[in-house]
Amino acid sequence: MKPGETCKGNYFVAKGCLRMYFFDDKGVEQTTQFAIENWWIGDYTSLAHKKTSDFYLQAVEDSTVLALESAIEEVLFQEVPEMERYFRLLFQRACAASQYLARYNHNLSREAHYRHFSKPFPDLYNASHNTC
Repeated sequence: MKPGETCKGNYFVAKGCLRMYFFDDKGVEQTTQFAIENWWIGDYTSLAHKKTSDFYLQAVEDSTVLALESAIEEVLFQEVPEMERYFRLLFQRACAASQYLARYNHNLSREAHYRHFSKPFPDLYNASHNTC
């Protein structure tokens, strides 16, 4: 996905690693999110409001990604209510993580933020060293 495109669904990382990023006013890449195996990613503002995205979505290594288009997702929620609960819980955790990320961005140096993040996700740390 690139800026100017509309996000069409949720993307599940079956294998590999994806990242979401944008370029700031100085032209510097700013990564906002990673999605490792068994995680979901998408531009939920673009998806919910059917507006163009401001973000890039990129595989940082060979990846297998499954797309759940929003129209299919709605049918799934109607036919399998447990899936709606699953996604609600998933988004609650993602929102909580986003709140902590904002806090860390304000309180920690980039190096301290990276060290803090790499502890619970050593596979992501190792993948980034192998591909970057």
